[in-house]
Amino acid sequence: MSMHFSSRRRFLQQSLAAGAATAFSIRTGSAASAGEKVNMAFIGIGQRAEEITRSFLKTGLVNPVVFCDVDVEQGPKLRKQYPNVPCFQDFRKMFDKLGNEIDAVCVGTPDHTHFPICMAAAALGKHFYVEKPLTHTFEECELLMAAERKYKVHAQMGNQGHSGDNFYQFKAWTEAGIIKDVTRVDAFMNSPRRWHPWKFDGFQTGEKQPAGIDWDLWTGPAEMHPFSKYLHPGNWRSWFAYGNGAFGDWGPHILDTCHRFLKLGL
Repeated sequence: MSMHFSSRRRFLQQSLAAGAATAFSIRTGSAASAGEKVNMAFIGIGQRAEEITRSFLKTGLVNPVVFCDVDVEQGPKLRKQYPNVPCFQDFRKMFDKLGNEIDAVCVGTPDHTHFPICMAAAALGKHFYVEKPLTHTFEECELLMAAERKYKVHAQMGNQGHSGDNFYQFKAWTEAGIIKDVTRVDAFMNSPRRWHPWKFDGFQTGEKQPAGIDWDLWTGPAEMHPFSKYLHPGNWRSWFAYGNGAFGDWGPHILDTCHRFLKLGL
């Protein structure tokens, strides 16, 4: 399947079309029964995505059916630990070949590719877990929520800020009226971790692309730029073409609790 698109938007269109065209050939009601393990595909297995994958596997509740990553150098320990789990670079080819064996997918890819992957999964009746942010834009969020209802799948967005005691403590305090009449919330993150190559005023060029990465697939629906170590792995968060900056990365952790329980709206 050629990935040399004349338009990056065709990436979305082809993903959705492929999902719609094959949805009828995928077994319905594929969710595991009580007591059964969930057959899971992991799309993105490097860096943070590897941590998520291992968290799922540690539960003993999922069966890893397939790994998928556009960069064959990502997740080497996982690949070695599970040598019998097939690996793909293209999630569409993965669905084409192993769709009948998959109940749910875990999506741990850069923000800009969450939407096409999750939409394709939903169209095939696959439940999905996706790292925050849910998508790259608000419009994509609305479309994905509509797809969740249309295809009757369950979706969950991962947010570490919802997993700590502080989340439930703040909830209890607001419900008890201890915290109320809030007019301003100040929050900050001053960690130097990855934040990031702000010294650049444009995309970098001139680097040799590693042989193991499909850069066209990595770019997905975004505008094509040459490979750069300041984009992959990890630093893509600094560029709005692919991520949502420090606010989109850390805001959900340190602001969402206040936003949710104080009912601040949009």
